[in-house]
Amino acid sequence: MEPQKRITQEDIARTCKIDQGSVTRILNEDTRDSFAEDTVQKVFRIARELGYLHPALITSNRRESDGSR
Repeated sequence: MEPQKRITQEDIARTCKIDQGSVTRILNEDTRDSFAEDTVQKVFRIARELGYLHPALITSNRRESDGSR
């Protein structure tokens, strides 16, 4: 059985068709840059769908599941 490939920010960037630096800034909620809300939502959605583990996603998933969002 082959080990599962670890998902990277580069994988997310390729899927979203944006550069990896933008993915990093979006996931880290870096406020120095401004991104369209639909781009931010797409990055978080794709990251979740691909199974990417990042503290912002874990927190975001908790907020959504308990209705705090």
